[in-house]
Formats: sequence, C-alpha cells, structure tokens
Amino acid sequence: MTTKPFGTDLTDTVLRDEIELVADLVVAAAGFSGRMSETQIDEALGLRGRLKHGA
Repeated sequence: MTTKPFGTDLTDTVLRDEIELVADLVVAAAGFSGRMSETQIDEALGLRGRLKHGA
C-alpha cells in the first residue's frame, strides 16, 4: 500500500521550477522590513537586467 497521495510523485518540472522560484522569493522577502520593489524582486529571482518593467 502506498503512503503517497494518489500514489504519484511530483514530476512536472515546470511546476517544480515555479515552486522553487516562489520559495526563493519568500526567502528574499523575509530579509526586508517593507515592500520589495520590482527591481529587488527581479534580483531575488535572478532576473536582474533581463526584464524592463512597463515596456
């Protein structure tokens, strides 16, 4: 008998990657006392210099 819900593992790599990004963001946000700017969020997610907001 299996102890895993529905007897499956998490095999969706896109979902796993998104969960890791959210975890990274939560850890970064824990170090701030206020709101994070979009630039700070991008830096926490490793996107610095790759995106232009409002473009």
